[in-house]
Amino acid sequence: MELHAQSSQFKIFKGLAGAYVDHYDTVASLYGKNFRDPESFQHRLKELEDQPIDRDALCEALEAYNQSLGCSEKTLQNLERLKQNDTVVVVTGQQAGIFTGALYTVYKAITTLKLAKKLETEIGRPVVPVFWIASEDHDFHEIKAAHYITGGKLKKVEIDKTDRKSLKRVNLKKMSVGHLETNSSVKHSIEQILSDFAGNESIDHFESLLSTTFIDKDSLSNWFGRIMSRLFHDYGLVLLDPMISELRALETNFFKTAVEKQAAVAAALQHQTEIVEKQGFQRAIEFDPHGLQLFIYEHEERLALRIDQEGYFCEHGGQQIRYSKEALLDRIAQRPQDFSTNVVLRPVVQDVLLPTLAYVAGPGELNYYAQLDKVYQVFGRQAPVFYPRENFTLVQKNVTEVLSQYDLSPENVLMCGISAIRDHLLDLRDEVRIDTLFDNYIEKFEDEYRTLLQKVLEISPDLESLSEKNIGLIKGQMNYLKEKAHRFHRRNHRQVTLDLTTIEAQLMPGGHLQERTLSILQYYAEQGSTLIDFLINEVPLDPDHRIIMLG
Repeated sequence: MELHAQSSQFKIFKGLAGAYVDHYDTVASLYGKNFRDPESFQHRLKELEDQPIDRDALCEALEAYNQSLGCSEKTLQNLERLKQNDTVVVVTGQQAGIFTGALYTVYKAITTLKLAKKLETEIGRPVVPVFWIASEDHDFHEIKAAHYITGGKLKKVEIDKTDRKSLKRVNLKKMSVGHLETNSSVKHSIEQILSDFAGNESIDHFESLLSTTFIDKDSLSNWFGRIMSRLFHDYGLVLLDPMISELRALETNFFKTAVEKQAAVAAALQHQTEIVEKQGFQRAIEFDPHGLQLFIYEHEERLALRIDQEGYFCEHGGQQIRYSKEALLDRIAQRPQDFSTNVVLRPVVQDVLLPTLAYVAGPGELNYYAQLDKVYQVFGRQAPVFYPRENFTLVQKNVTEVLSQYDLSPENVLMCGISAIRDHLLDLRDEVRIDTLFDNYIEKFEDEYRTLLQKVLEISPDLESLSEKNIGLIKGQMNYLKEKAHRFHRRNHRQVTLDLTTIEAQLMPGGHLQERTLSILQYYAEQGSTLIDFLINEVPLDPDHRIIMLG
């Protein structure tokens, strides 16, 4: 299958993120490092010289974890390189969505691999690609479904949380994905997907991907990790699960500092947020000034820690669990695995744990990183370089053929939207000119009616209210007939609507960006690793949008 890339004027980075990508000078005070400036990477390397990292413990934990996922020899070689003091990393991360979630998760990994390779050449030092699996996240709603196209229609597969009867008293909404198990609904989702794609050409590779990565009653985050490890098997991507107890142990001092310097963290966050807002941008992170920006696990529930005049506490089952400062610090020392960070401190702990040269970020992340610069400083750190992730629109051959029938391009769809295009194409086929016909007639009718009304009111002014109601009813009936005419016009040109529905399902499913809706599933089922290999090896690294023609 031949694939080729086209440039596009479409932008996914907008607002503050768009300013960072395209007009960095206007927001330089919010970030500190320009990803387009090679000097930013050199400056970051100097910052990392003073960052102590227990590389042996880090790599030992990551080696065991990646081996459990079925990693390649190249991944293990990268971990050996990470043990060297001059090795740095490019990191990205995402929630553990089922079947890897939406396409942008895969695009983040692809960007990380490409950027690591590029920087290694430029700086002359080993650069290892790392994917941080956000297994701590407890927003199950965001990861429970996957979308794909089959038979020209958008389909969704969805899983339930757990089969574990032992969790009847646990609030599942508070459970991290890393504590949720693969279960019967996951099996059913795999069966559904394989059934939907069964009519295609040989999909042995697809069946193998799904069957060999599923292990019953393992964590959902491990399932995600195995699929990612398989998809990027040949590229040496290192996967990291922050809930690994050995990694938590390395974060002990960080958690203690977060408790000790809670007020400083809150002040730094507030101060930087005010700077963001003074520049005319909205805050991306809403935060509790009395929160520790940490969670604590109680009975597998992830609960936000807060502080008041009486001390530290969390809410559990409608009641407060209270901790003295000494008890909290002692628990951190004894059981660091009982703690995790929220959105404010997650990037900071990542860059305490790893020698992060650059982080590959999406639009939302670029927005909230603008609020974190001074939070890093509380921990004696500086933020890494933020590199915008790559973004693509994939166009299947059948969609290309339909677009050409109407002299349209994928760019038209992205820039204008399907609804506007549909109205335009139907309007071109409207020989009667429905809107003009009815609008002119209603205007003429209303003028004549007003003349009639003047005569009627000579009989009695009391007829004015009835007359206004009457004209409203008549105009309402005319508009009803106008809508009926449009409906029959659309029916007469039903093929246009059907064709545009096909285009929409592929390029803007449900009216949303393709990369935020569709899974890699259908493309892997149809092409195996061809697409991933092409995006990594053939498409130049660039944060600008590209259109990828498939076939």
